[in-house]
Amino acid sequence: MAEAEALEQKLWDGLKPFRDREGVIDVRVKGAIGVIEMDTDAENNQRLRAEFISRGVWLRPFGNCLYLMPPLTISNAELEVIFGAIGAVIK
Repeated sequence: MAEAEALEQKLWDGLKPFRDREGVIDVRVKGAIGVIEMDTDAENNQRLRAEFISRGVWLRPFGNCLYLMPPLTISNAELEVIFGAIGAVIK
């Protein structure tokens, strides 16, 4: 439980800055799951998915949301790679 709570806080800290990005409707975190709700469609989600993969990050677009479900063992450095990719892709 402590690891999940720590990861939840790290996800909040890393995802909260994206709330102010154009095209982002909302950012939510519950436990070890982070969600960025986008103002986008399925076709654009496929482009986003390809952009993330090209940066070595696997994020799951589902509908108009990007889901982050990192393992509890993820390192801070690995989280920073994910947050950096999000920042680059949804600029």
